[in-house]
Amino acid sequence: MQRQGGWLSPEKVSTLQKGVLAACDGLDGLKDGIISNIEACSKAFDPIALRCEGCQNTGDGCLSDAEIAVVKTIHAKYEFDFPLANAAVSRPGWGYGGETQPGGMKELLTGAKAPVFPPLSGTDSRSRPALAAVASGQSQGWLIGDGTVRYIFARDAKFDTPKFNPQTFASRIQQVSELLDATNPDLSAFKRRGGKLIMRTNLADYIVGPFATMDYYNAVVKVMGNDAVDQFIRYYVSPGSAHSGATFSGIDSAPVPTQADLLGVLESWVERDQAPPYRLTQSLHTKEAPFSVVAARPMCAYPTYPHYIGGGNPKDAESYQCREP
Repeated sequence: MQRQGGWLSPEKVSTLQKGVLAACDGLDGLKDGIISNIEACSKAFDPIALRCEGCQNTGDGCLSDAEIAVVKTIHAKYEFDFPLANAAVSRPGWGYGGETQPGGMKELLTGAKAPVFPPLSGTDSRSRPALAAVASGQSQGWLIGDGTVRYIFARDAKFDTPKFNPQTFASRIQQVSELLDATNPDLSAFKRRGGKLIMRTNLADYIVGPFATMDYYNAVVKVMGNDAVDQFIRYYVSPGSAHSGATFSGIDSAPVPTQADLLGVLESWVERDQAPPYRLTQSLHTKEAPFSVVAARPMCAYPTYPHYIGGGNPKDAESYQCREP
């Protein structure tokens, strides 16, 4: 769809982010350029609100119908016509927020230039997608997708990626899914051996979409039950964080706390039987010694998110509560 008039330029992605913030930024109690209540945002924001007059591309400050269709597709669930490993039949779309973050939607899904096939000269999809994307201006998502289709599914370097139909390669996709997809929700053997698991989702991650991890965690709970899962899994969500973990306000580009010592939490659980709390603290430090904390926020256990309760310092973790969406 991005190759058929629906590509979102960097300016259009910025317009999308402004629309998302206008609809969703206050849903977590604080207008700070970070979407914390991502599930409520998926219901509150409709890209139709950004439609250009006459439905055509009339400027960077609005979206054409073709561009709106791309936005909706990016955020929609994809239904397969055949089952994947562990009977999975769909993959959720991405969430809203962090569109212009470093490593956000602009870099990973849309790019500085529209996708073309074959990929632009000097950007062979078999090379590192991040480097190829920087060199060509195309998104990492396009380069990774093109490489996956040609070299993993079709196994033909000359295959015409735009003509790819998943149904045609159903058996190969199922084979790859059995090899790669970590979607088995039955972790009882891991639990019996004393295993402990800490999970973290970056809510503005445009590589590992947050809803996929949420779906997996919910599947584990469905199979094993809340009480059993609580004995060996803690699952936290980090609002605004991109794939790298870095987070910057969508309003003024100020850095936001994202650092948390999950390894220490896991070590205490495994070696000293100290179960982790359902609320950890994410911090932002100075770049020079003694690396003092300049801001902090809670990182809440799913399905809760950090909600600003008002009146307190937004840079103080005690000014937030972990609330249900």
